[in-house]
Amino acid sequence: MNLEDTEHIRALFQKYLKGQCSRQETEQLMAYFGQDKLPELLRDFIKEELHNESKPESEALKRVRAYSDRVGEHLRREINPHIKTSTRIVHRRLSGKWHAFAAAILLLVVAGVSWMYIGRSFKGVPEVVSNARYGNDVSPGSNRAILTLANGNKIDLDSAVTGTLVTLKGINIVKKETGLISYEAEKRDDHAWKPEYNTITTPRGGQYQLILPDGSRVWLNAASSLRFPARFEDDERMVELTGEAYFEVAHQPHRPFTVKSKGQSVHVLGTEFNINAYPNEATAGTTLVKGSIRIRKPGSGTARTLKPGQQALLYPDSFLVKTVNTEEYTAWKNGDFRFNEADLHYILRQMERWYDIEVDYRNIPHLKLSAAISRDKKLSGILYMIEQASGLVFTLEERRLSLSL
Repeated sequence: MNLEDTEHIRALFQKYLKGQCSRQETEQLMAYFGQDKLPELLRDFIKEELHNESKPESEALKRVRAYSDRVGEHLRREINPHIKTSTRIVHRRLSGKWHAFAAAILLLVVAGVSWMYIGRSFKGVPEVVSNARYGNDVSPGSNRAILTLANGNKIDLDSAVTGTLVTLKGINIVKKETGLISYEAEKRDDHAWKPEYNTITTPRGGQYQLILPDGSRVWLNAASSLRFPARFEDDERMVELTGEAYFEVAHQPHRPFTVKSKGQSVHVLGTEFNINAYPNEATAGTTLVKGSIRIRKPGSGTARTLKPGQQALLYPDSFLVKTVNTEEYTAWKNGDFRFNEADLHYILRQMERWYDIEVDYRNIPHLKLSAAISRDKKLSGILYMIEQASGLVFTLEERRLSLSL
C-alpha cells in the first residue's frame, strides 16, 4: 500500500471518529480494515487517537474506553457467523499488546454500526448461557385482545369461542376460525341507528386482526388500541389509533377513510399503510405501501401527500418525508422484526411491547444494529443474537432486562 492510499484511509478514519462519514464511506472504511494486511495500520490509527491528549475525547472514544475491557472477553470467542465478513479480523486471539486493537474493533463494530443479519436458521441459545442469565425466559407474544363494546361490556377475544359473539342493532360481531374478528351487517334500521363506538385493545405481548364494518382489514400490534364505530357513517369512515397498526382499506370513493393518531390525521380512499404512533416514541411514523394517502396536522395547516415507498415522520410543526424500505416497517404483521441501522433503544422498546418486559436503559449505549429476526423466538434467543453482534451482555430477572456491568 502506497502513502497516498494510507493517507486516504487515515482521512476516512478521522471523518468516522467525528461522525461525518456517509454510509458508503463507512462501508469502504470497514472493507479496508477487513483486509488481512491492514490490522497493523488500524492499530496505529487507534493508538494515535487514544494517546493524543491534545484533542478532546470524542463520544465514540469514550465508549471505546468504557467497553474495551468487556468486549475483550467476547472477542476471544467465535463471533456469530452471520456477522458480515468485514468484521472477520475480530476472530484473532487477544493479548495485552492487542488492547488498542480490541478498542479499534469495538469502535467499528459497537461505537459505529454493528452489521448483523440473523436469519431463521438460528438454532437457539447455548444451554449454559440460558441457565446462567436467562433462567426466567419469556415466550413471544400471541393473539390476545380485549373488545370493549359501546355499552361498556368487555369480550376477551383470545378465549372467546368461534362464531357470533354478539349482535348489536343489525351488526354481527363474529370470531372466525382463524381467530380474527369481523363486523358483518345483518340489516339496517336507520330510525334506530346512531354511532356507537367499540374499542379493540391489545396488551403487551398481544396482537390481533380485525375486519371493520366496511370490509377494511386491520392488523393491530402489541400495546395498541383502535376505536371505531360498529357501523360507519354514509359519508365518512373514521377510526382512532394508539400504538401501531397496519391497514388495508376497502376502496370506497364516496366515503373517505380517516385515521386519527398522535396529533395527525391520515386520509385515504383505498390503500395499504402502516402507522406507528406509540406514546413513548419520539415521532409518529406513517409508511405507505400501496395507493396514496394525505397526512394533516390539525390546526397547523401542514399537509403532505405520500407515494408508495415513502414514510412521513411527524414533528411539532411539520412532516419529514423520506423514501424507505417498507418491509422494515411492516414485517411485524408477517411475524418478523426487521431493523436497518436501528438504534438499540428503539429495538429494546419493541422487545418490551412484544415480550411484556421492562428494560432498564441505564448504561445501554445508543449503538445501531441491522437485523432480521423472527418474532416467534423466545426472548433469550433475541438477546443472545444481539449480544453476539454488539459485545454487550444482558441479564433477565423476573421480566426485567438490564445490562450486566
